[in-house]
Amino acid sequence: MHAKSFLWRPAAALVLLVLGIGSGGCAMFSSHEKTIVKDSQLNWLEVGYLPGMGQPPVQLSLMGSGHIRIKRGGSPLVGNDFSQDVANEKWSDVSVDQLNIEPAQMHDIFQALVDRGLLREPDTEFAASVTRGIPTARITGTLDMEHVVRVAAEPELVGFIRELIKLFDENKPAAETRK
Repeated sequence: MHAKSFLWRPAAALVLLVLGIGSGGCAMFSSHEKTIVKDSQLNWLEVGYLPGMGQPPVQLSLMGSGHIRIKRGGSPLVGNDFSQDVANEKWSDVSVDQLNIEPAQMHDIFQALVDRGLLREPDTEFAASVTRGIPTARITGTLDMEHVVRVAAEPELVGFIRELIKLFDENKPAAETRK
């Protein structure tokens, strides 16, 4: 009964749209051998997105099974589920939402992240600008049984993450009206 309340079919269609939007920027990296992500429900990524100075962080959890969780706000719980800073004035400033998409669509998201540079060495031009408050993403997880640990500041990769979050926000009201 409640399982359908977080199954957002329009969101799945828009995920495919977002995947198509950013595909043009990959041509500049054509000299790199393309890495193909295997289709596995064991793939997962945790993305800590920092939109910029003074803006609250967003935690995006992507599971190979198709489960997406987004957590945002000023609470220390956004970046650390085990935070014990209960005296923090923003302790309650946290919201968590989730949706499920098809595992094949999640695979497409993982592949799009890899195509935009997730597994490449960080670009030194952008790595130096991380301390200047530009949008960045701290990414950890496992893809194809390989550990992923990366701080990303490259516009193509960070922009794709921002588009995923925007996609989530745009589809949230549609799902809430179907309850």
